[in-house]
Amino acid sequence: MPYKKTDNYGERQLYGTAATEARFEDFGSAALSKGLATVTFDPIFAETINTNVDYQVFITPVCKEPVVLFVTVKTPTGFTVQGVTFNNEPSNCSFDYLITAKRLGSENLRLDQMSTPSDVPTQ
Repeated sequence: MPYKKTDNYGERQLYGTAATEARFEDFGSAALSKGLATVTFDPIFAETINTNVDYQVFITPVCKEPVVLFVTVKTPTGFTVQGVTFNNEPSNCSFDYLITAKRLGSENLRLDQMSTPSDVPTQ
């Protein structure tokens, strides 16, 4: 399992999906208040990623009315989501999110060539 040593929290175990780049992900939930929510990165997670390189945020509304959610601001410490109902009223909807960001120190890795030992069967 990959791990990352953080400056303030020591070594932490991280779990990964197969991806074309060296990325870490974090998940969570938040709620809008009068149409706005600001999500701050978990401080341990923030020490494992490069927050000065663009990251992606995926959001899913969790509520009983149709809403439009969108990310309005991304900063090195988090992001802001705005939401409105189809009547253009500010929403108080909850939402789930996924953040994916480049691993600190591995920002330029992408589909690196790999050598396979001769005693490993290939198909």
